Amino acid sequence: MAGRAVTRRALRFPATVGILGVALLLLVVPPGAAGPATGSATNGGVVVPHAWILLHPSTAPSKRDGQSMVYDIAAGAVVLFGGEGYSHAFNDTWTFRAGVWTDLGLSHAPPGRSFASFAYDPDSQRAILFGGVPVSSSIPMNDTWAFANGTWHRLSVHGAPPAVFDASFVFDPAMGRLVLYGGYTWNSSAHLGAWNNATWSWANGSWTKIPTSSVASGDISAAAYDPTYGGIVLVGPVARSGTTIGTWLFRNGSWSALSVGVEPPQLPGQAQSLVLDPTYHFLLLVGPWRDTWRFHNGSWTQLHLVPTSTPKDRYGFGLTFDAHDRYVLLFGGFTDRASDALHHQNDTWTY
Repeated sequence: MAGRAVTRRALRFPATVGILGVALLLLVVPPGAAGPATGSATNGGVVVPHAWILLHPSTAPSKRDGQSMVYDIAAGAVVLFGGEGYSHAFNDTWTFRAGVWTDLGLSHAPPGRSFASFAYDPDSQRAILFGGVPVSSSIPMNDTWAFANGTWHRLSVHGAPPAVFDASFVFDPAMGRLVLYGGYTWNSSAHLGAWNNATWSWANGSWTKIPTSSVASGDISAAAYDPTYGGIVLVGPVARSGTTIGTWLFRNGSWSALSVGVEPPQLPGQAQSLVLDPTYHFLLLVGPWRDTWRFHNGSWTQLHLVPTSTPKDRYGFGLTFDAHDRYVLLFGGFTDRASDALHHQNDTWTY
């Protein structure tokens, strides 16, 4: 997700400048488990990696942005679905394990889309996909799909959330539910989009709207479960005039603002993604301008990494924690750099 004045998709939506689409997941990994590192620091006695590493797999999904990624605990692999190119949306499904991408070649899958919400439900041992938006239309979807054992199934549900894309979707182990927040909606009669700030939960095959006080309105948000707080930490959303992202906590069914001191900056058109690294017990925030931040014990710290050894400026990248290989995995995205062919990327990075 990259710094830019307006995203390509935002050109369809006069009210927005930011796009975000990732799925975030809590995974339990034994403290002190090995992880990749070329530079490091100490976090409670555990060596913490301070480096992005570019992988060179022999094959990979085609160049795209807005793909959805999640770690499938039952399969022991990262699952990637969809995304978009310039003229079409993808509906292919890939897995990533031990540094290898594999195209599952599924004939039955959700219709092509980008920026769908994708999270793993450990109770049902299925990855749940919700919403997203096709390239051919500005109108989001609100269908619900489950992926398990290498197969997609469309779920018949009643009372689903409104059609959205770019919503945060996280498993909350304290509630035993997946929690969906925000996203971008579309008002067909007004031909205008708007950011949504409703909170929903998914459990036992059904959706439930959570009657909670709303997070401050605005655009751009990303969320991950933080075991330190025993709740979901959300960065953003903020009004377009905001100067910092804002940090929020969802716990015991309600939202509250966190006072955390220094926060990552919010720039016009900027988007970011947040993921829990359970190996080192911190949240990793990846921004669009080669910026990487760590959230640990209620404090944000900017990691000053070598610019030439980090993913190039981009937005719409996929980000999740790979529990099998024990690193944060980043794939693809879209860059505004004119020197990059077609601007879409399909590089694979670990942290």
